[in-house]
Amino acid sequence: MHHHPHPRHFALIPGLGMAFLFFISMALRPQFLISLRLFEFRLHFAFPAASNITKVHIFIIKNFNYANHAHPDTRLLREPKYADRPMNFLDLRHS
Repeated sequence: MHHHPHPRHFALIPGLGMAFLFFISMALRPQFLISLRLFEFRLHFAFPAASNITKVHIFIIKNFNYANHAHPDTRLLREPKYADRPMNFLDLRHS
């Protein structure tokens, strides 16, 4: 009989998510490091459910190409209503 893990077992996943974000931050140019940390901090409020971390990873990967094509619009970091827009949220140099 296959036993599905209890939902509370997914409490370990955010730790893996932070390691994932740290790994990405190492791959980015230095000026993106701080802004990625701020984005990681914001994740705790935007995606409180641990089971959503996979969706967050997919969202990051799908928008990763924006990191090398900096968009000056960083409203996403301040206005939640932009959270579903595929804009660059990693770059804070123009803020």
